[in-house]
Amino acid sequence: MHHKSLFSINNKVQYLEYFVVFILIFYAGKANKFVGAIDSWEDPVGLMLPIVSVAALAIVRGVQLNYKYWLFIIGFSFYFLASTIKFSELHPRFFLIIIINFTIAYIIVSGLRYRFFRLYEEIIFYLCLVALAFWTMINLFPSFFIEFLRNFEFSNQGDGGGNVDFNTIIFTVNDYVTTPDHIINIGGTSLYRNAGFAWEPGAFAIYINIAIFFNLMRNKFTIKNNKHLWVFIPALATTFSTTGYSIFILLILFYLFNKNALKITLLIPFTTFITIIIFTLPFMMNKVIDNLEYDTETMLYNSAKYDNHYSPQRFQSLQIDVIDFLNNPLIGYGGHEEERWTNQLGAKISTASGIGEIMAQYGIAGIIFVLISLWKSSGKYMLLYDIKGRFFPFIMILFISVSYSIMTSFFMCIWLLHLTDMHKTKIVSNAMLKRIEMINPVRLGLNQIKNLKR
Repeated sequence: MHHKSLFSINNKVQYLEYFVVFILIFYAGKANKFVGAIDSWEDPVGLMLPIVSVAALAIVRGVQLNYKYWLFIIGFSFYFLASTIKFSELHPRFFLIIIINFTIAYIIVSGLRYRFFRLYEEIIFYLCLVALAFWTMINLFPSFFIEFLRNFEFSNQGDGGGNVDFNTIIFTVNDYVTTPDHIINIGGTSLYRNAGFAWEPGAFAIYINIAIFFNLMRNKFTIKNNKHLWVFIPALATTFSTTGYSIFILLILFYLFNKNALKITLLIPFTTFITIIIFTLPFMMNKVIDNLEYDTETMLYNSAKYDNHYSPQRFQSLQIDVIDFLNNPLIGYGGHEEERWTNQLGAKISTASGIGEIMAQYGIAGIIFVLISLWKSSGKYMLLYDIKGRFFPFIMILFISVSYSIMTSFFMCIWLLHLTDMHKTKIVSNAMLKRIEMINPVRLGLNQIKNLKR
């Protein structure tokens, strides 16, 4: 009987749901060439795996494409047509990449609904446990444990390697020779930063923070006996990420705001003090100084002359993207990479700013769409869990977008939430009824006052 129950239809569906969310997270990690196929199309298996998995979920859960889905498709088709006419060149892969990523996000959120948040949180929880264990071993026995993990290598980032030595699906070993900033020095002790399953520690920190965000909402901001939260926090600490720490401070304010609005006012000085302490730690100051001292002109010169490929820091990336935005302010350069000013100089530059990417690639049209969508989706979170602080998820995603692209299927699950059928749940229905019940007595009172005046 037990054997049969393990493979019942309901359990098979649950296994599929976990698998689909794991695939979403695995591809969000961007730690190997295999998952890069979703953009490069170089590996047919890597491209088709998420598509087939999500298609199976759509069939099992009976996901229907609502009118908002088709409005997005039509709207983006018009944008693509305008971009094609402007630059007199067709780039169908650019069009299909966005459609594929959006469709994956739409089906996952519409098919899983609020279960998506729970599944994501649970998977990140176990990945954090693995990351903490492996990070400890690497720092205690670096040479031995790195070579041991190499036996389980799944893939790397291909030619050039990026900042990844190798990836084992559930854990990434960075190339500490080419990226020495992934080793930090505290009090004379060198520590390897924890990249978890992602391509670099900062990205891992982002995914942990999003899990914390989901955890706080799902648990109504209860932190006592919250075992997931108390694994997320030390895992986040081991990333030594400026972006990760900053967003965690924002989440602390989100927590305080929902527990007691007065407390947040009283604790602002304390939070400010802690923030200053964090950012004046030696390893944090060094990262900030490195960003400020980055020489963009020298980088462009070396890239064009020696055919080197560079990935500048977030602020330098934003500067580069702003110039592209100014060159094509209305609709950006779209899929026409050849129109980027750095490419026209003969330089090979991959920028790392998400908000810069939106500005440069999609122009004013893209910025307006993202901001409106993000604001609407932030409101959906508040409605879904009947909580306060719509501006917190809005600011969080904007902050993330300074350093990382949000035009992936994973991030589309978050900021394009309002386009899905996520709101068709009992939780949201009850929340809406509650609000209506609060509004109706007020309206009734006003009507009675009007009748008395008559």
